[in-house]
Amino acid sequence: MKRAILMFLLFCGLTLWSVAQNFPVVVQQLNDNRWYHGYVKNDGSVVTECIYYRARPFSEGLAAVRDINGIWGFIDTTGKQVITMPREVSEVGNFSEGLCWFRDRDQDLVGFIDRQGKVIHTPQWGFAQDFSGGLAAVGTAQTLGNMRNITGLTGYIDHSGQLVITIGETHSNLGYESFNSHRAVINKFGKVTIIDQAGNTIVERPEYENAKAFSEGLCAVRVRTNWPCGNEENERKCISKWGFIDTAGNMVIKPQYDEYGSFSEGVCAMNTGEGYAFIDQTGQNVMGRLFKKAKSFSEGVAYVEEMDGTKAFIDHSGKTVVPIPDGFTVKGSSSGGLIEITKKETSEGFEYNINMMINHKGEEVWKYDWLEWVGYGE
Repeated sequence: MKRAILMFLLFCGLTLWSVAQNFPVVVQQLNDNRWYHGYVKNDGSVVTECIYYRARPFSEGLAAVRDINGIWGFIDTTGKQVITMPREVSEVGNFSEGLCWFRDRDQDLVGFIDRQGKVIHTPQWGFAQDFSGGLAAVGTAQTLGNMRNITGLTGYIDHSGQLVITIGETHSNLGYESFNSHRAVINKFGKVTIIDQAGNTIVERPEYENAKAFSEGLCAVRVRTNWPCGNEENERKCISKWGFIDTAGNMVIKPQYDEYGSFSEGVCAMNTGEGYAFIDQTGQNVMGRLFKKAKSFSEGVAYVEEMDGTKAFIDHSGKTVVPIPDGFTVKGSSSGGLIEITKKETSEGFEYNINMMINHKGEEVWKYDWLEWVGYGE
């Protein structure tokens, strides 16, 4: 049964990968000491030249772009701008479940638009997250300088804008409140609460000091393994490890890791202390070997660095499918069938930079290089 579930998840991942390959990806070029962004496809064809001051990945067939004048809009996969936001809009999110949040500059409040750019919910919240599972987290916002990183989570709205789940107390907002696997994770200054889509508390345990978003039915939690600790009654230093719980709150992979990861395409890259292993949802090392570094699978491949320093993208069998050329570093996971790699070489006061997109065959699809004066070294 477990193998069947893993194969199903892998099939779903590969299906999504084939669909994702049809979407353009963001590239950037330097012009007049300022970076501009555009989009290319995995065959190297240019969808839009690098004309945007900011550009985001595609979501539900649309991508948010901002021009040099500060005007936000959305383009489709052909590069056509289909939505232009008013100048009063200072920030936008990504489309999810047909809706996208936007921030009004004057009111400093957030509302939502639909795929035609029509305002569905007028600005009324201090912050909002993308819709997931039919609900979106909203709340008040307290500004710290130019950073809106101290926020109060009010609750969750449905597509009509009605507040259907109310959070009784002000919670810290760490970006993991969106529903995944029908569960939302709320962190309140070291106290973890996990709720279902009816607002019922599923998990709230004092030994859990942190948790990340659910992925493929599991949630990484950091557990004080020698609880109680660190309080007035017991001054023992807390020893914390990461493990995984399921949607019912059961610990399915015991706390044993110093770092956290998330499941993708049925597996998760975790640091065992001796190296990185790709584990399944039972905690077993599915490849039977360790890596010096490893990242999550995306579109059927995952970046690894072997123990001898060799860099590559591997498939689910552990086979190298995309070797990384010597001297290059990897920027992120595979997206739209493309992998971004970079290289820097310094000589006589200049830095020669190469930014390249390669496909899953290791072929160069797009390349941009530039010289930068860095000054003479000592």
